[in-house]
Amino acid sequence: MAARTEQRRFGTFDLTNATNKVSVERWSNQVLHKATFKDRLKGDGSIPLRDILRGHQVDIAGKVTGVDSEDVSTRLDNLIAALANGEDWLSLYDDRRLRCRLDGNLKYAMVPGSGGMVYTWSAKMRSRWPFWEGTSVTSETFAGLTGIGPHILTLAASVGGVAPTFPTLLVTNSGTAFSNKVLTFTNTSTVEQMQLVGMDMSNNHQASIDMREGHLGDGVSTSLTPVAIDGQWFALSAGAVPVLEFAHNVGSGGSFAVQVSYTPQFWTP
Repeated sequence: MAARTEQRRFGTFDLTNATNKVSVERWSNQVLHKATFKDRLKGDGSIPLRDILRGHQVDIAGKVTGVDSEDVSTRLDNLIAALANGEDWLSLYDDRRLRCRLDGNLKYAMVPGSGGMVYTWSAKMRSRWPFWEGTSVTSETFAGLTGIGPHILTLAASVGGVAPTFPTLLVTNSGTAFSNKVLTFTNTSTVEQMQLVGMDMSNNHQASIDMREGHLGDGVSTSLTPVAIDGQWFALSAGAVPVLEFAHNVGSGGSFAVQVSYTPQFWTP
């Protein structure tokens, strides 16, 4: 794990930056149990998010300064806009981050005697995810998966972090086009399995399967919706070497490549 040098920001907005003149002076992290979030459908071929029974609330506070009251007002507007800009990554250190959003409104008040040049601010950030995520991505590609299979995909090293991580699978059809076929992915450690039923793929077509977001796409922007998705959005266990199995019913002429990507997960920052 990298040295945890403070790097506080929300999305691309620096919360400890001389230009922004915003500072973070304290924060706390609370685990939320039995938090409920509505499933949602996106317009790009995704399916509803799975149920999440745990999340996080981060209370964060600091100051905004400026050369005069008008300058401070501009800084506050920038901070409000950044925090209110939907779900994004809250980074408090350089090696961990939490996907969250502003819960309610940013609170702020002028510091008495500052002449409007110093304001305090505080905010509650709510996450629907149970884990803090590392910033390093591990990715491994298994090419030349020809024939009927099944094909065993053994990653090179054990998964870092301390909590399960939901991977992203990018499968490429390296062979001829096919239609109405079944692609099956199995986590052999947990015997969890996902099937994409009724798949159509042209040559070099890619299908991206985001296990964490519960999202299926083509790796670019085109909607990709199979006839059915059976099974589970599965995770990889921390501290173990993942072994996945890929199978299909394309036939002996089938040829694929599968890329497995994941980031380590942590219970706390």
